[in-house]
Amino acid sequence: MFELSAPKGGGTQYKEKPIYRFSGRDGFEPFTSLVSDSSGALYGATLSGSGNAKHCTMDKGFECGVIYRLTPPEPGTSEWTETVLHRFSDVGERFKGGYFLSGGMVIDKSGALIGTTRFRGSTSNCSDNVGGCGVVFRLTPPTGNETEWKETVLYTFGANGPKDAENPDADIVMDDKGAIYGTTQFGGPGEVGTVWKLTPPSRGQSSWTESIVHGFSGPDGFRPLGPVLIDAKGAIFGNTIQGGPDQYCATGVSTCGVSYKLTPPRKGKTEWTATVLHEFGSPGDGASPGFGFVADASGNLFGTTGNGPGNNGVLGTVFELSPPKGGRKAWTEKVLHTLTGGSDGSIPSGGLVLSNGALFGMAEQDGEFLNGTLFMIKP
Repeated sequence: MFELSAPKGGGTQYKEKPIYRFSGRDGFEPFTSLVSDSSGALYGATLSGSGNAKHCTMDKGFECGVIYRLTPPEPGTSEWTETVLHRFSDVGERFKGGYFLSGGMVIDKSGALIGTTRFRGSTSNCSDNVGGCGVVFRLTPPTGNETEWKETVLYTFGANGPKDAENPDADIVMDDKGAIYGTTQFGGPGEVGTVWKLTPPSRGQSSWTESIVHGFSGPDGFRPLGPVLIDAKGAIFGNTIQGGPDQYCATGVSTCGVSYKLTPPRKGKTEWTATVLHEFGSPGDGASPGFGFVADASGNLFGTTGNGPGNNGVLGTVFELSPPKGGRKAWTEKVLHTLTGGSDGSIPSGGLVLSNGALFGMAEQDGEFLNGTLFMIKP
């Protein structure tokens, strides 16, 4: 785990400093984005972990993983403290509590962590009848004399039949009513991905309710890999790494991908309205937007593509998507930067951060030492 500090005294060079090194038993391969609480503690998950391997899917438990907390240094000290809150090897035989966390979590009003696992839970109605469909879980802090965090499964994917969402990968989002939204690359009516919603129990009830907000079919995109963004009106924005209105994109012959908007149902209706805001893959454009959006105060959306220029490139782009202006109905896409594979890196990985008008992101390959970069794009 590392910290990147802004330059001081008129300098230009950011300073990178490791703040924690994983050793194995405390987890290894930290993979998810982080979420912080009001105290500044950071929470995340690792794909693997070498402790308590008796119920894991591999000999040494490498697929189990842990959920951890990193606590900031006490005054006068410099060391962050890592605490393992939960080991997925502890959920019992057959992994009904899920395993393989690859998307970021959220913290609810009670301080509990809510997240998803890609695998297990149940194998019913899943295309992967070995690994399972995955689950949504809550990890509740200890109370009273308790010392252990407690995992509760809120929903097991596949429970709503063979057209249910399955195998979530991305970060999840919580709205102001406590509902959870996420995406899956697989499952749904078209079997090429979904946006799903998990609604908290009504008063007097105990079960959460899952519904498919939208099932992709190809022309409207397929394989939504990144998280969604919800605006003040409840509209949902996101990206898919494949699909699009073009015939070759819709059938998966080309990578392409789309940016989409899902508009909430009108009063008395239940169907969300899907709109393709932009289809990627044309010459000079990026392709395969694999992560979510960040938005500025004007409603402009910023994202990255893993391919481009064109749908056969392997460098990637950073782009801006602007809402319609002057009576126009179409959104406008602008490529802000095409990665070169040189000092700026290639293949953007992970979402962007917007701070003081600048965009910050990561590239997983190339750069000065050929091991990826952290980059900034200014207006």
